[in-house]
Amino acid sequence: MLNVMIAVLVFGLIIIMHEFGHFLMAKRTGVKVEEFAVGFGPRLLGFKKGETLYSIRFLPVGGFVRMAGTGPEEQDTQGRGFNDKTVLQRMAIIVAGPAMNFLLAALAFTLLFWAIGVPVNDPADTQIGEVLEGFPAEGAGIRPGDEVLAINGQQVNSWAEMVRIIQENPEREVLLTIKRNGNVIQVPVTPATNEKLGSFGFIGVRPVTRTVKYGLLESIGLGVVRTGAMMVVWFKGIVLMLTKQVEADIAGPVGITEMLSQAVTMGLGYLVHLVGALNAVIGIINLLPVPALDGSRLVFLSIEGVRGRPVDPARENFIHFVGLVFLMILALFITYQDIIRLGV
Repeated sequence: MLNVMIAVLVFGLIIIMHEFGHFLMAKRTGVKVEEFAVGFGPRLLGFKKGETLYSIRFLPVGGFVRMAGTGPEEQDTQGRGFNDKTVLQRMAIIVAGPAMNFLLAALAFTLLFWAIGVPVNDPADTQIGEVLEGFPAEGAGIRPGDEVLAINGQQVNSWAEMVRIIQENPEREVLLTIKRNGNVIQVPVTPATNEKLGSFGFIGVRPVTRTVKYGLLESIGLGVVRTGAMMVVWFKGIVLMLTKQVEADIAGPVGITEMLSQAVTMGLGYLVHLVGALNAVIGIINLLPVPALDGSRLVFLSIEGVRGRPVDPARENFIHFVGLVFLMILALFITYQDIIRLGV
């Protein structure tokens, strides 16, 4: 239960920090913020401090910052409305949300490389460091400390080479030549497959690793690079799902909370890495040109910048409303699928 509570708090913090980016930039540019909300739908609770209402709403699938001058009924904003600002200022407010997520992702990965450390292995080492429970290697009797010398009589000189041969033989028995306690033995094992991961084979082993920490400046660079890598991985995953090369598997709030809960169990390093990855993905998703997301608002502002006049506010608001309804329905559907999949 404690793991779930920590997961919910972490997920909520990611959402809050995204909206906090919008909030800070709005304040910085002199826009009046009327409400800072976590979630959508009916308001559950809230309190007002200064001119801003801070609230928590029924559906914990996002959040929003409601600024003066964005509603059709608001006329006199005394120069403090969102639409009173220049196109560049409004773009800065919109970009600030995803930018906050990217910053948090880079900070999380920096913390991982600098303070927590990351596991690394010697590429030339083919010794088994861990045998995963319930996988083919365990059933075949493979043990931690075993050194793989050859597969099907073919000598292996690196962990990557060993993995490649196993991946190329899904559901086909392979013969591992293993050195154990000074003795050389033969161990047959049949690599399994997983439809979600693809058609390649795996036996459920991990290499011998050691934890390495890096200097602060190097960690900052590695954190930025890892943030970019997470975005690339996400885009590749979307392409693979759209081309049906892997099974579609999208997690909603329930699924993400479950992943965070599992990461808490696995250790601080896994949790920090997942927080970094989620921030990077949430940041890039919000920049997509989908109605109701930040990317769509940037598109409308770009059109305004080129034309010299804004798109009809009623039309733009209708498009964002339709997009919001669609996203809420999608979120509910994904949440339902998560609940069914998890057996809740």
